[in-house]
Formats: sequence, C-alpha cells, structure tokens
Amino acid sequence: MNDELPKLIEKGLYVRAAKRASDLARPQDEVSELRAKALWQMAAFNRNFPGTRRLATDFGLGKKELKDLFLGRAGENEGARELEPCYDQASSRYLLFKEWVDLLDKSWEKL
Repeated sequence: MNDELPKLIEKGLYVRAAKRASDLARPQDEVSELRAKALWQMAAFNRNFPGTRRLATDFGLGKKELKDLFLGRAGENEGARELEPCYDQASSRYLLFKEWVDLLDKSWEKL
C-alpha cells in the first residue's frame, strides 16, 4: 500500500495520486503540487471544462485561483505542445491554451 503513491505518480495518474496523498496525510505542499498537476492535466492536456471545474471545486479552488495557477504554469511551460491550439467543440475553433482558460473563466457559472 505504501508504494501505491509513487506508482500513481509514475503513471501520470495525478487525480488519483492527489487523493491518495491526501488520504495518507502527506505534507500539504506535496498534496497541493499533486492537485496542481491533476488540474493542469485535466485542463491543458484534456481541455475538459466540466472536469476542470469539478476538480477545482473538489480541491477548494475558485476560478481566480485556478486561472492564476494555469497562467503561471503556462508561463513555465512556454512552447510546450499542450499550449498549442486545440480544437474546442463548444466554440468550433482552434484555441490556444490561454484562450481556452479565458473561455473557461467566462463560462464558469454555466458549468
């Protein structure tokens, strides 16, 4: 059971890893970093509005904190593939990640 957390992290299963770290009462900074990675994965890689909103709510983050997190991470990952334009079905356009974050911010209450 103790080696489950490193395996989840190694596999990139950050949502489950964040939950497991919280259950194991790991240090708050470790849990927060795993939560940030889970949110980044849901947003930047999956571009999933409802999933991102649900995770943020589960983790106790509001839309302002979430937007700050995403824009900070985007700055750190400049040029990364996940920041490139990706087709967004809701808008029927290809959106850069920063545009997607703005759309998430605008549609937060509707989700």
